[in-house]
Amino acid sequence: MILFQPLVVSVPLTIIPGLVIALRIFALYERNKYLLAALFAYLLAELAVALWIYLTPYVVRLDVFAQLGHQEISDIYSMHSCMAAVSPKLSSLEVASFQIMESIYNSVALGLILYKTANGKGVLKVIAKQGLLYYVINFTSVMVWTIMLLFATKGLKYTFAGPALGFASMSTNKLTLHLRSYGAPKSGVAELKIDEHVSYRLERRQSWMGMSTFEMNDGGPNHESTQEFTLANRLTAKDAPQLVRANITFVPDFRKSRR
Repeated sequence: MILFQPLVVSVPLTIIPGLVIALRIFALYERNKYLLAALFAYLLAELAVALWIYLTPYVVRLDVFAQLGHQEISDIYSMHSCMAAVSPKLSSLEVASFQIMESIYNSVALGLILYKTANGKGVLKVIAKQGLLYYVINFTSVMVWTIMLLFATKGLKYTFAGPALGFASMSTNKLTLHLRSYGAPKSGVAELKIDEHVSYRLERRQSWMGMSTFEMNDGGPNHESTQEFTLANRLTAKDAPQLVRANITFVPDFRKSRR
């Protein structure tokens, strides 16, 4: 369990978002392979530092009751508690080196993105806003985590690790969804005829986070899009394909058309 937390949760949720941002920079710079190789090499170095830190775990016993003067409670076996930590041979600066490298990467990535998109229009303007938003969220959270690793007590050093890792993965996913939905029609509405009396409107909620859910509204032939959604008629994206197939009367065979 001590190795599971950093190697399966912490490190992947830091390196994988970095790879996604590297691919975005690769696309912005007209598929510059040398730039992509440099970013990947830095991420590999960051991964190596993380493995160097977390592959030498150390277990610290938390003796809270003894510190409070209740030695009789501390002697009870069921009241013993331990906490995973890195090797005591590492200094605070060495422990925080992984987070420092991540902050440097985020700063370089923001500079590269803004250099190509700061004065752009359309999708480039969207990418510029996304890059700035990603940087503010992740740089701030990683810096708080770094400061706590440097100066906080042992029990508090990794308190902000969970929020920082969650922000990194969540913001990367939302930026990708937002970019994919940018080219969609502004209304994002497709009307499906269930029968001659009832029509449903399939709508995508638009926000900076991108497409999150599919919703459907019922109404008659003169149904307005401004009608409020009702919970009873809300469908998820998983329900949409089945609904569409049920209302398509004829689907041409693509393979026969090719022959």
